[in-house]
Amino acid sequence: MKISIIQNSTTDYSVVIPHNPHKVEQTAARELVLYFKKVYGVELSVESEALYRGKAIYVGHTAYAYEAGISAASKENWIIKMHGDNLVLTGGTNGGDRGVLYSVYHFIEDVMGVRWWNRWKEYIPSSSELALDSDMCTEGTPAFSYRKILSHKRIDDFFYEARNRGNVIMEDDGLDDEAYNEKLKELGGAKHMARPGHVHSLPLYCPPDEYFEKHPEWFAWSDAGNKRVSYGHYCLTNEEFFEYILQKLTAYIEEDMTLAKEAGIETPCFYSISFPDVIQGFCQCEKCKALEQKGGASGYALSFVNRLARAVGEKYPHVKIETLMYSLYIDPPKDDTIPEKNVIIRLAQVYVDIIHNIHAKGNRWYLSLLEAWSAICKKAGCELYIWEYMYNLFFDFPMPIACRLSDTFKTFYDCGVSGIFVGNQGRTT
Repeated sequence: MKISIIQNSTTDYSVVIPHNPHKVEQTAARELVLYFKKVYGVELSVESEALYRGKAIYVGHTAYAYEAGISAASKENWIIKMHGDNLVLTGGTNGGDRGVLYSVYHFIEDVMGVRWWNRWKEYIPSSSELALDSDMCTEGTPAFSYRKILSHKRIDDFFYEARNRGNVIMEDDGLDDEAYNEKLKELGGAKHMARPGHVHSLPLYCPPDEYFEKHPEWFAWSDAGNKRVSYGHYCLTNEEFFEYILQKLTAYIEEDMTLAKEAGIETPCFYSISFPDVIQGFCQCEKCKALEQKGGASGYALSFVNRLARAVGEKYPHVKIETLMYSLYIDPPKDDTIPEKNVIIRLAQVYVDIIHNIHAKGNRWYLSLLEAWSAICKKAGCELYIWEYMYNLFFDFPMPIACRLSDTFKTFYDCGVSGIFVGNQGRTT
């Protein structure tokens, strides 16, 4: 049986929100009203549950949903359900969670047919009728807990990214920006990538221009030059350098915890410890060379990251340390080195054929690499993220590559990947 919501661009329904709504519940209601107007030409009113009687589209953690036993299982879990003559759109474990918003966005996209192509362009179908099955019930949770498409815009992108279920913000946004934090609350929060950067971060902790003259021993030894060099990597076996990085990292964690608590937002989800984006090899001092010979480039890099992760984990068990496996150190360790449980491995999908999916002949080497890192992370009990490229890293012409992502992302999911970052910027040189 069908329940008619709209007939001939008229309706008896109103949007009903809780008596004391969270900001994201108010946002979800506004978004629903906006797109009902665009698609059906209907101006829905927004009513408080405490005062309204009549046919309703209940949005958020309403008493009606609670009494009907309609509740979500996690923060990003969303539910769309007909109950009697009423429609319930809810999600999240409380009314301030993203799941509330996702229920509305899934309804707008999956039922109403709206598409958000980018920040500027959207597809709006036109209709004067809306009828739903009386037993309609659908729900879901994003397959990946961490989802980010890189954009050079910041606050202007928030609604576009939320509408497409992106849930990550960059490290230089928020925490001490009141307007920014209020916008986050309107959208049910987000995952923060912490300062000072989310990739190639060690030069941000220890800028060569500032520290090389004072502490050349912190920087990589070059056998070819027979000297320490400022333009490459760091000496990861230098104890003073390790203590300095740990001190800086701890200071960031402490300050971010305080700022997040004051702002009423989530604390950063991880801190990046990853290496410079340079083609020079790692430090060639005797200690570093011995570690690299034993564990390979990734084993050598991971030994440094693991030390930091163990030290941080003792004091801040909620904090995770992310590190990039990339370029010269993309292969798994040669020895039995595995990440600590509070380490996130981010595997860069660099040097692949980006026109074809991960199962194509030219990409099988990367599929094998992914499977190897997946096995390592499962053994360690840690998370595996992907750095996915959707733009031309080495050439300046366009390629139709989005079509390959469905199979590739499914393979990532099957391999236990829990986070995806998509590099999607254009070249500037």
